[in-house]
Amino acid sequence: MRKEFLMRLLLPTLVGIAMTRGPVHAASFSSGAKGTTSAQFLKLAPGARAIAMGEAYTAVADDPLALYWNPAGLNVLKHSQSLSFMHAIYVESINYGSLAYAYKLPGDLGAIGASYSYLNIGSIDRTDDAGVAQGSYSPQDNAFSVGWGRKLFSVPVGAAIKYISSKIVSSASTYALDLGARVPWKLLNNRLSLAVSARNIGPGLKFHSERDPLPFELRAGSALAYSDNLLFSADLALPVDNSPYAAFGAEYQKALPSFLLHLRGGVNSRTFGDIAGLSGISLGFGIDYQSLGIDYALAPLGKLGLTHRISLGYSFR
Repeated sequence: MRKEFLMRLLLPTLVGIAMTRGPVHAASFSSGAKGTTSAQFLKLAPGARAIAMGEAYTAVADDPLALYWNPAGLNVLKHSQSLSFMHAIYVESINYGSLAYAYKLPGDLGAIGASYSYLNIGSIDRTDDAGVAQGSYSPQDNAFSVGWGRKLFSVPVGAAIKYISSKIVSSASTYALDLGARVPWKLLNNRLSLAVSARNIGPGLKFHSERDPLPFELRAGSALAYSDNLLFSADLALPVDNSPYAAFGAEYQKALPSFLLHLRGGVNSRTFGDIAGLSGISLGFGIDYQSLGIDYALAPLGKLGLTHRISLGYSFR
């Protein structure tokens, strides 16, 4: 009874906490709010596996990248210690990557994790109003996060706090909070998992006189283990600076003589209608060999070109 009551209150509680993050504009949670938030690099998701599955990962996350997707996922880590690194070959020579580590605490203390993500756009020429060269500048973004997940009244929950810094010409920094929870029981013969998360709860970045809000997002997800080899996932996202969108993913795994092979695909409606050309789909694969995992994801961005992610994972058994 206590668990059911807690789960009924969970999503409204996340929404209530989120509303304290700053002013909510009339166009919030709609397409009319596009371009109203700062720190857009926080939307660049880490993990080739998650990208290949269309970013439908809220109820799937069971690795160090749970710090980003859903801190409650720290409760279901596969290994006692694990490390994850990703590098993205993005459009226009943009460098983006992440590094994350997670550790299971002894007993029922849950698990902790830490992560670092970065975005480097490179050098951009700077001119004045008359077009006269004024040198160059190099925009950079960074985020450092630490988090903890454990069961509260049998409900797996998690929280992560992160420090965000952004540099265009001037610099700004702020702090934000991520929260998440997983439903403590599974449905459909113990094969269906449900989860919720709230990301980027914070006061925003202040470059000059006013603060620009962070890209806050509420998310609900599900993961269905259709069989021992086939997994389906779905997410519904409510971003403060755009219309709601859905994401769907699938993963098939096959045990081969020397390694475990994963084939993945996904669809994400976030960019539908925003980018000319093919976008919103993704493909990828993964190979697990002993304690080492390698994942790759391909995601087209219409006329902007193809994006590639490569992730490396290592588990300490």
